[in-house]
Amino acid sequence: MLVVTTGSKAADLRRGSERLPGRKGRLDRTAYLFTPIAYVEFLRAAGESLGDRTLPAYLLSGGAPVACAEVAATGRLPEYVLATARDWVYGEAAAAGRSRASVLAVLQCLHRFGGTPVGQAKVAREAGLANNTVAAGYIELLSDLQCVGQALAWDPSRRIRLRRRPAKFPFINLLVAVASDPSSPRTPAEIEALPPEAQGRLREWLVAQELWRRAAIRGDETPEEMAYFQAGEHEIDFVVGRDEFVEVKGGGAGPSEFAWFARAFPRGRLTVISRQPFETRQIRGVTLESFLGE
Repeated sequence: MLVVTTGSKAADLRRGSERLPGRKGRLDRTAYLFTPIAYVEFLRAAGESLGDRTLPAYLLSGGAPVACAEVAATGRLPEYVLATARDWVYGEAAAAGRSRASVLAVLQCLHRFGGTPVGQAKVAREAGLANNTVAAGYIELLSDLQCVGQALAWDPSRRIRLRRRPAKFPFINLLVAVASDPSSPRTPAEIEALPPEAQGRLREWLVAQELWRRAAIRGDETPEEMAYFQAGEHEIDFVVGRDEFVEVKGGGAGPSEFAWFARAFPRGRLTVISRQPFETRQIRGVTLESFLGE
């Protein structure tokens, strides 16, 4: 028998000194993360009523059960759901002795930086924090809460993540991303009306959330830790395995755009998430809906 206990102190579960050694039973796995509802499940339950706005509705809700239910029933994300998400983050920040204003400033910085690699010194400067150590503490808190991931630069020659290089900080909890978004989208139509840059940012974060969700289900030790590749003019959003890569494009894309990939990674496989499917020997293009359904 497996008994799962839950609590509202997410940071305690990650940072608490009492780990209950020897009191977790004999199963092969004793720690689980509750992940968002999968897109395929949301599509099954709400696709008929939402129609072609199912994907924007999922982006809006982030897969959070209460948000999914409200958007499916009313077509709108109510304020109490967003307030719940914000109060949870602010409460955890207060319990950790951190400023509500500062955590909000860090969240807004992450919105501005989007999918751009950034150093913690810049986060501190842009958020008005004392130094990069303070900025690292806020990012670490958001990471412990499984709100924000950390995509580290990847060295393909040594196959390691470089922790001293600027990193990306994608949201892996889209409901928190929407709750802290300065543009305040509340309906699927408002998601669709966002500028292309903002929509592309949300799509990349949704892919980050999905990669985190799959890693959490597999039981990875740190599913919130990811990697990206950048060399010269070339960049790939996510390195997800030894030779597996994922790139997110807001609009259309074709194989000619990634002709360099086969030369750089002769054994690599690249999945390009865009609006037009295609396939070559090493590269396949899939829609976001198809990727979420895999």
